[in-house]
Amino acid sequence: MARAAGEKAGGAGGGAAGSATVSRSVLVRADARAVWAVVSRVMDLEEWVAGVRSVKAETQALSGVGAGRAIAFEDGAVVRERVVGWVEGKHVSYIMLDGLPLDSYHATISVSPEGRRAARVTWRSHLGASPGRGGPGEAAASIGALYSASLAGLKRLVEGRAR
Repeated sequence: MARAAGEKAGGAGGGAAGSATVSRSVLVRADARAVWAVVSRVMDLEEWVAGVRSVKAETQALSGVGAGRAIAFEDGAVVRERVVGWVEGKHVSYIMLDGLPLDSYHATISVSPEGRRAARVTWRSHLGASPGRGGPGEAAASIGALYSASLAGLKRLVEGRAR
């Protein structure tokens, strides 16, 4: 099951006013390469990310830095993102271009081996919202719930394939 690794929203939480950090992680009982094989397919999110209806590529690049996507969620929201960081077998970072009530959103999904047959997956984001957008608190809570549900889905998917 996914566990909270920390969540801070503005002021007293340690972040600057109008910013938040959301982090969730899960231990997957499978080889890190098997986990990365799923995480690195950034156009196939509907396999494991909660609430995703479809993903449409917006660039010729389908993976790696520069890959762009439009994610359609079951609730009708469409979020456009671009991959801005990529270390093969270790992590993918991306930013939101539009579609969320935030001024900024930068996230990284990392895969770290833990022993011979397990991997720790951590999904961490930094987000910012101006007071006119209601601040980041509500968005941080929603994003945290999405990460937890999605990491549980990733764990089920990868561990099911490893059997």
